[in-house]
Amino acid sequence: MIDKDSIDTILASHGTAPLRAAIAEAMANDGLVGVPSFMQVTDLEVYMPNRRRLSGRFHTESALHFAEYVEKHKEEGAAVFINTDNMKATGVLNLGSPEAPGHSDNLAVLSKRATPEYSALLQIANGAAKSQRDVAEFIEDWQLNITCADDTDEIPNKQAIAAVRSITIEALKRQEATEEKLSASKSAFESVQATSKEKIPTLIEFKCNPYNDLPEQVFRVRVGILTTDKPQLVLRIAMLDKHKQQMGEDFKSEIETVMSHDLVPVYLGEYGDCDRMYRR
Repeated sequence: MIDKDSIDTILASHGTAPLRAAIAEAMANDGLVGVPSFMQVTDLEVYMPNRRRLSGRFHTESALHFAEYVEKHKEEGAAVFINTDNMKATGVLNLGSPEAPGHSDNLAVLSKRATPEYSALLQIANGAAKSQRDVAEFIEDWQLNITCADDTDEIPNKQAIAAVRSITIEALKRQEATEEKLSASKSAFESVQATSKEKIPTLIEFKCNPYNDLPEQVFRVRVGILTTDKPQLVLRIAMLDKHKQQMGEDFKSEIETVMSHDLVPVYLGEYGDCDRMYRR
């Protein structure tokens, strides 16, 4: 009796030529072919003198080098897509056209690195409670970028640093109780206020270039105080989404400036192949 392994061996010995013919026919038509489970299709590209087509991922932080690479290696339908959330531009070099779509796997990626100043701002002004020491050291470290103020006047940075370091919490408690014949009522009043020997800043203006080669922006940072047992400060950047939108527009303008006009279109958005999402 012939077992399954023997049958597979017989089919394999006689199936190579028909399989090659079936693959050649499929490649010329719909690109689909049925292959027996015991057979393996091997890509011989690594043994060929040249690759069949260009594919890969070029990554850089230089807008100029990004533009040069895109313009040198672009194919039909090449386009650049800018993701403003992560400040990355992706050039899909073999996008193709609706009539002749490409594989979308030959990419150029430009990543913008946040400047140290902007990174420090995002770390301290993220809406989370920070210690007096952390906020005071932030103002001290970045004095050249910072202007402090309260509700009415500008506060010199040295005075603002001293004020933050010397914040104390004062609690005033008053308890009232009244006793009546058939009932008793008690009320408690507590007011807590933050005080300092110096004027406490309620607003910080922070000027910096958020990313290399992008224009300077002025960030307005609101300062709040949590009146817990130990004072804590909360810093929050006002209208951060609007700043990010402007950064995206500036990023797009930078790429359009360094690239030759009308050779490769630039879009605000992100492209992803439905079957093979390119790696970010």
